[in-house]
Amino acid sequence: MEKKEIPEWIRHMEMIESIRLFSNLYTQKTPKGAFCTAQEVDALFRIELGHGSLSPYELSIQMGVSKPLVSRLLEGLTEKALIEKKASESDRRSYRLDLTVKGRETLESTYYYFIEPLERLEKKLGKDQCSELLRLIALANTKNDSKQD
Repeated sequence: MEKKEIPEWIRHMEMIESIRLFSNLYTQKTPKGAFCTAQEVDALFRIELGHGSLSPYELSIQMGVSKPLVSRLLEGLTEKALIEKKASESDRRSYRLDLTVKGRETLESTYYYFIEPLERLEKKLGKDQCSELLRLIALANTKNDSKQD
């Protein structure tokens, strides 16, 4: 019996499905009735890691989303008093983002919920394999961030 070759598009769809499944298994969804959406929490984490030096444009690049979406996210976070916008010293047309005390408290209260899948992954794979997987994901993200391939 002759072995039938799998078309390239089917192989690609199987690869995409594996990535989707991984993402669904290891990305926490926001609990029902939560104060912040998962995307808002992601923005808060990135703003905190930026230590007050992150601009909205830089945030959009880091999150891999459009500037209009970031604008809406920042508007919601500002209304919830979780972030503050500070005028940029180098470019007066722009501003930098920083967390408020309430923003930091919100992050601290949600941190363990959102980090639990990573701890689960590290337990299943072991520290070395988990680190290698995350290294490869980071590499793929940097290769893809220009989207000009």
